[in-house]
Parts: sequence; C-alpha cells; structure tokens
Amino acid sequence: MTGKALPGIPAAGTAPGAAPVYEIKNLLFSFGRDPVLSIQQLDFEKAKIHVLLGPNGSGKTTLLKILNRLLTGWSGSISFQGSPIAGSEDVRLKTVYLHQSPLLFTGSVYDNVSLGLRMRKLPAAEIREKVAATLGIVGLKDFGKRKALALSGGEAQRVALARALALDPEVLLLDEPTAGVDKHHTGRIENLLRVIKGETGTTIIISTHNLPFAYRVCDRLVHLEEGGTRPLFENILPGTMEQETSYFTLFNSGGILLKCPLSEGTFTRAVLDYDRILLSLKPVETSAQNCLPC
Repeated sequence: MTGKALPGIPAAGTAPGAAPVYEIKNLLFSFGRDPVLSIQQLDFEKAKIHVLLGPNGSGKTTLLKILNRLLTGWSGSISFQGSPIAGSEDVRLKTVYLHQSPLLFTGSVYDNVSLGLRMRKLPAAEIREKVAATLGIVGLKDFGKRKALALSGGEAQRVALARALALDPEVLLLDEPTAGVDKHHTGRIENLLRVIKGETGTTIIISTHNLPFAYRVCDRLVHLEEGGTRPLFENILPGTMEQETSYFTLFNSGGILLKCPLSEGTFTRAVLDYDRILLSLKPVETSAQNCLPC
C-alpha cells in the first residue's frame, strides 16, 4: 500500500472558487534571527474550513496570529478581502483568534459570552438575544447561569467558541481547538464546526497536528513544515459509514469494509497512519482488525 495525494481535498497553494478572504504572497517572518515562516503563495477561500496541519514548531500558530494582526514585523504581501492587512481595522473587527487554552473569567457563562458585546456597548436586549443564539449553536443552551470556572475542558472550549461567535466574525482562527479535549468532546467540536460553517457561512481556519481530526473536518488542507507549505501525501480512503457495532464503525471504501474506531458524527474519509501499516508478501497471523489486499 503506497501513499497518494488526497482525493477531493485541495492542498496548499491557490484555492479554487470565489475571491479568497486572505491572499498571501512571499511572506517571511522571523523571531530575532530564527526564521519561522517562509510562504511563497497561499490563500483562503470564503466560507470553507481550512486546516493548517503540521507538527509543533511548523509555524501554524504564528500564521494564525499574523492573519489576526496579533503579530507584526513580517515582510511580503497579505491582503484581507482585497485590501492590505497592515494597519487595517477590518481585520480586527471581522476576525477572531481563539487560543488553544482559552481564558474564561470568573462569573457565569453568560457573563463570559456577553463580554465582547458589552464592550461594544450593544443594547441589553440584543446582547441577551445573541448570547442565547450562540449558546444554542454550541449545544450549551441552558448553561448561561453556570459558573464558567466549574466547566469541563470541552465545555470551556465551547463557551469560548460561543463568545467568539457572538461577535459575528467573518473569519474564525482556531488554534488547536481539540488540545486537551477528550474523544467525546472532540467529536462534538467537529460537528459544531460544520454547523457553524453551514449556518453562518463563517470562514474557519484551524491549526492542528491531529491528522484524523484534520481530515474529518476540513474542506481544504494546508501542510506546514519548517515554516513553509509542503505537498501532502497520506494513505486516505474515501467512502461512507455503513453501520456501528458495539466496538467499531464499519466504513465502506470501494466495496471494502473497514473497522474504524467509534466516532461521534459522520465522516467520509478513513486515515491509515503510516506507523500502523504492516506490509507482507505472504499471509500473516495478526491481531489487526483490517487486512487489505495490496
């Protein structure tokens, strides 16, 4: 079994379709003398989920912060909705960056979600309406009166996401949204991101090193390595979910049924990690759940 380019997932470079939200050309960024990013060309299409995939230190978080203007001092060209981001107030008003360990304040969930709206001095009735709507989107409809600091990691992540959504951003920049979150809440976040894109049309740009999560949630993948974009090759099998047993999800890929780990929600691609593949010219006795013809 050999690696192949991803079927049906545009990779790094120029995304097809409408005019991009962000356009990047000849981007260079360093911390002191240490180069961090060197990207020749990259853009992000509107109303899609883009995933920055790469190991720690590949420049994912740095790129997200540059796109939100949290970091300056770079060279090259970056435009947002057709205009340079340097000095642009639109970028800060229309985009929200969410840290992988979001900070919740003392007080209630309502207090946290309404914070940005109160800072913008919106009318109280409008604030109540927006808080209720965003808590509903993230599946925490009845959490408004709960103490924010008593929430689980997954619940806190969703409250932080609701706080961001309440500001009606056109772009969400999410840094490792599943970091420190258990499998159950990871599945809920995956489904939530699809709901956000479908209901609001928000462009979502995510950084992660979680390969299976990246493939399940993305419309487009950007592979970052040592600060630059790289072609992405993996063992990816497109298909459909057939049924769930007590222990596995049965996934049909071209007539071959694969036993996959149970996962909340639906998915259309199965990922075979390289370090879990055994190749043999002869039949072997194995405890592996899937044996595929080469």
